[in-house]
Amino acid sequence: MLKFPLTAGFVLLSLFAAAQTSDCPSQVTPNHLLDYVDALGVQHSWLGIDVVTADPVNGPSPIPGTVTLCARTFFNDTHTKQGFKNSAVSINHLFGSGTLHTNQDRALSVYAFNNANDSGPYWGLESIQTEIDLWGTPQWLQVPDSEVAGMSVQASDHHVGTIPSPNLGFHAARFNTIRDGGNMGSCYMAICWAGVTSNVINTYNSVPGTGQILAAYVSTYVDFQGYDPAKDGSLTGVGFFAAPAISGNVFPNTWGFYSADQGAKIGTWNFYSSSKDVNSGRSYFGGPVVIAQDIRTNTSAPTDLAGQGILPLTHRFAEPYTVPPICVAQDITTGQNVLQSTTKTHIHLEGVTGNTVNYICIGRKT
Repeated sequence: MLKFPLTAGFVLLSLFAAAQTSDCPSQVTPNHLLDYVDALGVQHSWLGIDVVTADPVNGPSPIPGTVTLCARTFFNDTHTKQGFKNSAVSINHLFGSGTLHTNQDRALSVYAFNNANDSGPYWGLESIQTEIDLWGTPQWLQVPDSEVAGMSVQASDHHVGTIPSPNLGFHAARFNTIRDGGNMGSCYMAICWAGVTSNVINTYNSVPGTGQILAAYVSTYVDFQGYDPAKDGSLTGVGFFAAPAISGNVFPNTWGFYSADQGAKIGTWNFYSSSKDVNSGRSYFGGPVVIAQDIRTNTSAPTDLAGQGILPLTHRFAEPYTVPPICVAQDITTGQNVLQSTTKTHIHLEGVTGNTVNYICIGRKT
């Protein structure tokens, strides 16, 4: 026998005369098992069965119908007030309440699978799929967390003192793809398995676009109150970290970062660093650097690494070297090496006045 706790405003059956209304769409047949009577005495049906919205080809099946909740729904095992109350569906879960925290304790879990002997054709398989569609001309409130997102995930660490780190760390989201089966016949750009796939598709061009359109945006920053050496001095902010493997063996070919050929288009780069600031625009490589083709500076003006100019030529480095760099220069008209002098702060080249000279330097900076 099913039993329901009665609370103020709810009735199991319509035992008294009251104006009735259904909060469900017209294709949903109301079920008066649990109605709500508002302050005006109007009885609302928020639960029903939808047997109209069905598609025998693409789904869902009309049998046995779809149980439909037509009002906000809140799942709570915490004995506290609703957390994200401005939601169509919300969950408050206290870890260990009805669950064992000695195992993976979840507020929401989804497990989807097909049959082991399955060979049928599929459109696609997804455990969870979300989509947000933006229409019209909405305006945004000037609040810190204003956003439009198909999914917004946040993890906040408020623990006290020093505790051991979980085996896989603390993160807002973790994505694992496990290959434990056969091979795939064909894969887009040879990408057969991926932990995360992120795409941005531009299909609207009647209004010229400005700014950047990114497949992924990564940012790290310290607390909103500013940098505190006592709290942040031993931390390293990393925008992107690639590790070959957490444990076990690595693949014969393992790349921490790979960028495919972007095509022969002007303004197309596999990797682009925009900052020219000597303190924030630097790139650091702790191991050997292998360059398969050539080194280019992408400017006709002399740079610290290399350059071309007219003799005599003097170039002042963006920042001083620890010791004077080693430089090689050649007059491209005569093919002869050019006399040069270098210091910690500049390079000076002498030769046939008016001839064009190429040079390259390498050294150690602070």
